[in-house]
Amino acid sequence: MAAKTQKKKTVKRKRRSGTMQARGVKRRERITSAAKELLLKKNLEDISYNEIAETAKVPAGSAYHFFPNVNSIYAAIAMEFLQRYVSAIAAPANKDFHTWQDVIDKQIEQGAKLFQEDPAAMKIIIGGKTPPEIKHWDRENDRRIAEMTEQDIKRYFQLPEIPRANKVFFYYVEIVDLIFSLSVLEHGTIAPHMVHEAQVAGKSYLSNYIPNILSKA
Repeated sequence: MAAKTQKKKTVKRKRRSGTMQARGVKRRERITSAAKELLLKKNLEDISYNEIAETAKVPAGSAYHFFPNVNSIYAAIAMEFLQRYVSAIAAPANKDFHTWQDVIDKQIEQGAKLFQEDPAAMKIIIGGKTPPEIKHWDRENDRRIAEMTEQDIKRYFQLPEIPRANKVFFYYVEIVDLIFSLSVLEHGTIAPHMVHEAQVAGKSYLSNYIPNILSKA
């Protein structure tokens, strides 16, 4: 009988714990959604913690349980976006590429589209006022994208050995990021003509290391 009672108590605790976790996830989402909503109207530095909590309809004291400061909220938004970005870039394209340059064009267009669809993340990551810790995470993310860019080309073409390939592709990603950032600073978004500029710059840089024509893989 005692064992049965203990089992019921354990089940209740697990249910209660699961309910609390679910509530916590929803509350975190409300806070990050509120921050994204405010970022559509204001700059990063003009948004206060209390304003985010008020918009989320979450008491500030409770919000601190999930995020100790505004930058931690921005970091959560950035990390969620960067994970989506990496997953999208890593997914094989449903098309047959004729040249390695087509692969690069596709990747840059895809990256620009993802940023355009999430203006809050765009403002946090490439808006020119990115907090230092998020910049660090973004650089690490760029290294992953650099590796995937090389693998993406190899998926469709016979890519010859490139000395310091990890550096070459990382610099390529940074060049594209810089042009995206300039576009956000000048136009508030990644404008179509700046997507083209990023493609031109990225391909021009890589063409110093990759032959113009590659055989199919």
